[in-house]
Amino acid sequence: MSIKERKTAEGVKGFALCFILLYMAFSRVFLGGHLGYQMLFALMGYETFRRYIREKTYPGPFLVEKVRAYWPELFAMVAVVTAIYALFFYADMPLVRGQALWSLLFANNIFQSIAGHPLSIEQPSPFGHLWFVSLLMQCYLIFTLAIAGKKTRQKIISVAFFGGVISLISALMMGIFGGLDLAEARIFYSPESRLFSFFILFPAVLYELMGKGRGKVANRDMAMLGIMIVFVILLLFMAEAGPAYFGGLFLTSLLLSFFNLFLFRDGNAFESVFQFPLFTFIGERAYSFYLYSMPTFFFTKALAERLQLAGGLWIPLAFVLLLIVAQGSYYVFQVKGLSNKWVYAMLATLFGGLMIMTYAAQGPEVMKREAPTKSVVKTVKPKEDEREQKKASLTERFEPSNELAAAIEQVNAQKPYYKLTNEDLGKLQNQKGLLLGDGSAQSAREAYLRLMPNLQVIGSENLNPSWYVRRIKEYTDDGPIILQIGNDGALTFDAVDEIVKTAEGRPLFLFNVVADPSYEDKNNDILQRVADKYANVALIDWYK
Repeated sequence: MSIKERKTAEGVKGFALCFILLYMAFSRVFLGGHLGYQMLFALMGYETFRRYIREKTYPGPFLVEKVRAYWPELFAMVAVVTAIYALFFYADMPLVRGQALWSLLFANNIFQSIAGHPLSIEQPSPFGHLWFVSLLMQCYLIFTLAIAGKKTRQKIISVAFFGGVISLISALMMGIFGGLDLAEARIFYSPESRLFSFFILFPAVLYELMGKGRGKVANRDMAMLGIMIVFVILLLFMAEAGPAYFGGLFLTSLLLSFFNLFLFRDGNAFESVFQFPLFTFIGERAYSFYLYSMPTFFFTKALAERLQLAGGLWIPLAFVLLLIVAQGSYYVFQVKGLSNKWVYAMLATLFGGLMIMTYAAQGPEVMKREAPTKSVVKTVKPKEDEREQKKASLTERFEPSNELAAAIEQVNAQKPYYKLTNEDLGKLQNQKGLLLGDGSAQSAREAYLRLMPNLQVIGSENLNPSWYVRRIKEYTDDGPIILQIGNDGALTFDAVDEIVKTAEGRPLFLFNVVADPSYEDKNNDILQRVADKYANVALIDWYK
């Protein structure tokens, strides 16, 4: 590849990576930002097969070259990030240790598929994005196996045919997944669309290098412009459901593949675009930027939550930090080529020690989607209304709706220890508090807020112990803390104990659960033991 072509290729990497980073930071704005992966896989596949045709390429040395190019920097990043994660979120190590280990074997995507992990941007993990590196190396492995043997004209044609067959199978798989509308958590790590992007150009590259298919420059430029327009449209308006999502993936993969094919022909108008200094700068450091992208976003966001930074102020801070870290890693590993065995030995000792500790002392945890919480909008009432309210008694001020009154009457009919009155409901209207919980708390959010408008209710299907600890530390009001946990999965005594200790003597309420029989009794036993251990903790028993 000439210097000019290499510079253009770096620009394409930088261009694609820009949208991937924007997708990580603003996933609800750049809905199709992950399509940058399609462009990267298409570029890697094009470069790989064209190099095989033009140069002497031997299977073993080719694969070793790729491993030596990717693994050292990957290993350093995984070891350092694991150590930082253990320092601040040790209780959650079971969520990320598998991803860390399998990443070093270039099998992160396989592990996440087996474990059923959600989209990488919706995980409480700094390693979710490493599925890309693993899948890329798997593509190189498949290519290495395909080119085994003596290179002849017939062999080149066979490899091109092999790439076409894999692309066809990938397209069929995408159609099956899309038609069945399977869960996106599994689809995201499935290799169908990425394999399609990597191998689809093999037959086209062969056709081009045989001197065929060279249309007029003007026609090529118009085609490339059209592809870019479609790419931008899908970038902002990518469908997120079933068949439409996979249709967009298939269309984008096909178009971007041929865009790369056209780009490296002489005389096209897009070379200057991709040789823009920003794109080439990021492209040269693309691997370093990508490796540290999600860890930087993850830790910066966690720091912002602890410091209570307003809104999205953490995002520009994360980009600045990413620039510094990526540049440092690029300089150490790709410019200087770190080869000090003692450094690798210390990193291996650190990483190995942490893995031994977490597997020996901590049980497994299931990773689920970390859904964003909805903000509560409060209305400001005129001061005149507030003064009028203060004049009224609690009973006069609060009149429950027919629905609420019927619900309270139904509860009281079950002869609880204490029967609720209108005056009690009136007091609850002014009661402040913090309720943290799992999916059950989230589903009951509206019911809680009808009774207690000043209650902060935060629930989701996946909230980890460290998340509860941070929220409790951030809570400064005088109201009680309520934990509604144990409905969505098995608890551990140590995790609940750690959360409760954070309350530091403030009133705290637990609910026992009615849940899956496989862990219901165990969870209730843990909640009862924790309640018995602390004087400030009371257990609300649904069975009484």
